[in-house]
Amino acid sequence: MARDEKETVIPFPVKDPDRLAAKVIVKAFIENKTIEKQYFCAKDGEKSLYRFSPGGPREFAVLRTAKDVAFRLDPARKEYKRLEMQSASVERDSFMNSVTNRWLNEKRRSEFKDLGIKDGLRLYQVAIAGAKQTEVIIYVDEKLKYPVKQEFYILEGTDRRLSYSFELSEVTTAPAAELFEIPEGFRETID
Repeated sequence: MARDEKETVIPFPVKDPDRLAAKVIVKAFIENKTIEKQYFCAKDGEKSLYRFSPGGPREFAVLRTAKDVAFRLDPARKEYKRLEMQSASVERDSFMNSVTNRWLNEKRRSEFKDLGIKDGLRLYQVAIAGAKQTEVIIYVDEKLKYPVKQEFYILEGTDRRLSYSFELSEVTTAPAAELFEIPEGFRETID
């Protein structure tokens, strides 16, 4: 490391808890439009559940019940299908990991400024080296000691425009055991 380079010190944990369930809301702000996608994710050790478009007509889920056992769930049809392991590698490249941890663990030098507490969340302003037109605000839940919201801003002169946000809500570190089981009434399909 060069003498003028500082190692980035992240002032909060970035490792996902071993047990967690949360609603995930991702928003992109393009021109005067907001594009919103919702997900649900839960994990308990090696078990995990990822729901895509929960409650919507195109909802589906990927359920991992053990290290090498995963299923695709179709709630509308009340069906499930066992997945081959190459298509079931959810944990290794999980949605939460890719959105929450990937950029935090990048090797770009970043500076974190503590902005204080607002509504029980500690706010950090992040300045990323080489990204002068970008500002990131991270909200860390003081009880969970875990980031629950991230906002990405574009800076243009004196203007500051929100371009993207990622938020966890309804977070629990005690997910219900039935989340990691094939729901009652579902039937297996084989293609």
